[in-house]
Amino acid sequence: RSTAINNMTTQLHAGVREYGSGSRDSSSALWLTLRTPAGRRRPNTLNADVLRQLLRALTEAASSPPAGAAARPSVVVLAAEGDSFCAGADLNWLVSSETSSSATRLLYDTLQAVRRCALPVIARVQGHALGGGAGLAAACDLIFALRRMTAKIGFPEARVGLAPAVVSPHVLRRCGTKCTRAFLSGETLTPEEAERIGLIDELFPDAPSMDKEIEVFTRSVAKCSPSAVRDSKYLIDTVLSERASSEKLRNFVTGELDRMRHTHDAKEGVLAFTQRRKPYWTADRPALPCTHDS
Repeated sequence: RSTAINNMTTQLHAGVREYGSGSRDSSSALWLTLRTPAGRRRPNTLNADVLRQLLRALTEAASSPPAGAAARPSVVVLAAEGDSFCAGADLNWLVSSETSSSATRLLYDTLQAVRRCALPVIARVQGHALGGGAGLAAACDLIFALRRMTAKIGFPEARVGLAPAVVSPHVLRRCGTKCTRAFLSGETLTPEEAERIGLIDELFPDAPSMDKEIEVFTRSVAKCSPSAVRDSKYLIDTVLSERASSEKLRNFVTGELDRMRHTHDAKEGVLAFTQRRKPYWTADRPALPCTHDS
């Protein structure tokens, strides 16, 4: 099932992929795919229309089933067609004196929506990921990529007189100071180099093996409590934001576990484990309670 969200350049296509349909362990993923019409010189760029549609799709993903789907997806996949995952923001739109402030805020808000989505988000990087495109991937929970030596990944902003400011919270969260050279020089990385600094989680030799791992991960997440998955995402972000050991961090992690062990899903999960049966999770997926900036 797929619907196209059109604009003058890049289009966002939303579709659901079901795994094990009809079986007891069926699951599904919401695929949000960037696609640029044939003949466009610079493929898969970000502009206001695409970012707004992406914001809306991410917000709705955890609250209601996508059009035509029987149930809520377990995972969101950000993907693309062509040689480029995403070549970054449309520079004319980003630096225009008439839209600059609103453009940067919209880009920031979209990256935050990716980070705070109640569902796990995978970036499926099949080619170049530059500037805002690399930042979009960095905001995801996992980055899967093809092992293509021709693919370029990096932050060329300095070469056009800018800095990777809006994407920096997400890139630094992943890579720390290992991204310093890429930020300061504008040099691009191969997928292997990006994996070494933490900008890519897993590399694959071809698209079928990458898509198979997405299916494996989706099926695994579908077996988990939706609220526990949401809480785990919140835990990761909060602990990373508190990097240094502190009394505040101690109180947070112990308090979270105390809170979670009193939930329906925790009680049901323990009971199901002792009874050696499949657990029955609560169906609701409330919004991720993450209100801090990553």
